[in-house]
Parts: sequence; C-alpha cells; structure tokens
Amino acid sequence: MEPYDRPSSSDCFEAATILFRVLVTDLASPEAGELAHHELEELLETRGRDLLRQVFQDHLDLRERREREAVERRRPHVIGSDGLLRPRLETGHGRLLATVFGTVKVSRCAWRRLEAANVHPADAALSLPRGRHSHGLARLAVQAATRMSYDASLEAICRRCGPVLGKRRLGGLVVEAARDIDTFYDARIFQPCTPATVLVLSVDGKGIVMVRR
Repeated sequence: MEPYDRPSSSDCFEAATILFRVLVTDLASPEAGELAHHELEELLETRGRDLLRQVFQDHLDLRERREREAVERRRPHVIGSDGLLRPRLETGHGRLLATVFGTVKVSRCAWRRLEAANVHPADAALSLPRGRHSHGLARLAVQAATRMSYDASLEAICRRCGPVLGKRRLGGLVVEAARDIDTFYDARIFQPCTPATVLVLSVDGKGIVMVRR
C-alpha cells in the first residue's frame, strides 16, 4: 500500500516556486521601481539563473525519487557492459554536474558487485558525460574558444553561467570536442573503389586556332 503522504510531482518544485515568488515580490517592490533598465537586466540575469538552476535541481530530485520508488517495487538486477550481473542495490549515490545554469547534484541508484564498477542506469537515461561538465557547457566552451582567447572565453562563460569551470578545464573541453574530427571527415571523404579506373587526358596547350577573314 502506498503511503498517504506521498508528495505530488508539483510539490517537488516547491523550492523553485519559492524562488520565483521571491523574485516577483522583489520586482514589485518600490526599490525595484527605481532601478534603471540595465540594473534590471543584471538582476534578472543573476536571479533568473539561480531560478533555472533550482528548477533543474528539482527535476533531477524528482527523477531520483521516481527511480527509487520503481526499484523498491520491482528490485530487478542489472547487467553491466562487462556482462556481469549487479545484484546489490544502493540508493542516494550522487555526483555533481556543471551546467549552463550552474552546478547541480544528480542523485541516483547504484547497482553493485564486488570487485566490479558500479552501474547507474540513470546516467544512461540522462546521457550524462564522463566528467562533471554538461554537453551544453562543453558546446558553449567550444563556441567561445573558436572566437576569442581562452581568458576571454572563460570570463564570458563565467559571467553567463557562474563559476562552473576553470581555464585548464576549458582547454580540456575544447580538446575533447576535437577528438573525433579526423573520424568525422574520414567518413565523408570519397574513397575510390578498387581496382581504380584512371581517366587520362592529353592536351597540346595550343588553344583554338582563329582564322581571320
């Protein structure tokens, strides 16, 4: 039997809802009415990013709760990519994810086996990167680095996303993004069939003879 006090999906976004209400209240205050438009832009840029980060976090917490409830009902086993079965289940395994809105925490279930790496099905469902930084943040880093220096790129990204990465990691994201360039273009370069057919042309280079009349 399910508990009577099971929260609804909308309740999981209560923290984001509170942030939104506080932001709206501040914007409606007499003090906000005296702000110039550029000051309002700065306020909304900062507070709006915090709100979106909280919405992201609340959604991740909701997915973690749903996953935990599902495995508690069924408790299936999981087989990893190595072909080994993971019979032990542990909840509450967390990892940090740096996004374009800031850093959030991804909590999920882990399936374990002695002397084998843990398997986290939620990581595959979310298509999480191997490292901390999201695909969206990596794309932003590459776009910025192709237009300006690393220092300027880092300043622009931190101004938009907050302190989500350092200069060394920025360079690492750019290098990782370029890792598959050769494979990408090799798949698109025409490869002649074997045996190859060679077409030979012979020209004398004299041009066209013009006859005056």
